[in-house]
Amino acid sequence: MGLSGFSMLRLRSGKPLAQRIYDAMRESLGGQFGDPPSAHVDASLYARAKGLARTLMVIERAGRQTLPADVLELLPAREDEYGLLPGPHDTIADRRQAYAARKRQRGGADRLNVERELRAALGDDFLVLRETPIDEAAVWPASAGDQPMNLQRPETPRKLVRILDPISTGFGVVQEVEYERIESESLLVGETIVVEPDVLGISERVTVEYVDAGGSQRWLSATFNEPHTAGCMATTAPWPWWRSTKRHSLVVLTEEAAANPVKRNKVHDVMRRLARGVSTWDVTSSADGLTTTGPFTIGGGMIGITTIGQVSL
Repeated sequence: MGLSGFSMLRLRSGKPLAQRIYDAMRESLGGQFGDPPSAHVDASLYARAKGLARTLMVIERAGRQTLPADVLELLPAREDEYGLLPGPHDTIADRRQAYAARKRQRGGADRLNVERELRAALGDDFLVLRETPIDEAAVWPASAGDQPMNLQRPETPRKLVRILDPISTGFGVVQEVEYERIESESLLVGETIVVEPDVLGISERVTVEYVDAGGSQRWLSATFNEPHTAGCMATTAPWPWWRSTKRHSLVVLTEEAAANPVKRNKVHDVMRRLARGVSTWDVTSSADGLTTTGPFTIGGGMIGITTIGQVSL
């Protein structure tokens, strides 16, 4: 009886995948398998080989659902992701071709190409793409290594702890708080931890100055400069958080187009396809053509469209 199975047939020479798995499993048993083989053992190996082969092929097939030439089961999801609406008479090949054309980044993410695509999608409604100049970019923290960044070597032991006491007073001086380990070793004196890395406004890097890990309770001492809630997390892991607005752009349209949801969606469609993964953008308008945007005034601007301050183009 063949081991390929109708759902696992492939037009190629050689043994089917399930057959190869079955042979390898049988060979691994050596003399224990017996000759002729035990019906029970043989049936068990047969079923396991079929199951493993099917699982491997499903994983392989799922991994190829992002490839335009192979996508099938997830083709509707890919079309929805890229804003494609197939025609009533489109074949699978037609839909795959449309998906490939939409997925392809024609010319890359350089400014001239992005502007060309925006102009092709919007015509005269598109005015200009304004990238943030370096001297206008907001960077936080100001320099690499500043608070609350924690630049550590890759081999630094990863430790995760929960600080049990609230920290609301005594800032700027050493204070002692209780903590508990979260699947990690105890903290050591001299280690650097980032407290509440998930809350950027109050996250901070502190140095452990004293540790008492004896008994059922554990205590650490450090100098805190920010308030922290009871039960917050702290970690020794590298935390190289650094962000900037340098990759933020303004897509400037005419006032009428900027307020039109259909045309705004065209902007987002082009930018999602062409802009780099770290890029962000806003759709705004210019009342005086190509000179400035904003500023927002009460009764004189559109929320979510007009820039708060005046921006020179």
